[in-house]
Amino acid sequence: MPNADRCVFINCPFDNAYSDLAGITRAVLSWLSTRPNAMATPTPTAILASLSDFADARSELVHEWGSEVPWRDIVAAASKHAPQP
Repeated sequence: MPNADRCVFINCPFDNAYSDLAGITRAVLSWLSTRPNAMATPTPTAILASLSDFADARSELVHEWGSEVPWRDIVAAASKHAPQP
């Protein structure tokens, strides 16, 4: 049985851009916001709008590191470009 205390949200690249996969972003964020002890969440629109900045930052990391970008640098880039709730 999956651990109910952990939730994972993944956006997938599509055609060199990020897509909300036909509304999945809204559905997942809506569901996550109902979890016990859920933190305030940015709106789906804010998240989707910030993805292009994150994609640019990640491209810069790939330029520097190649295919072996340290995970901590990816997380730092995501944190830097994450919208605030």
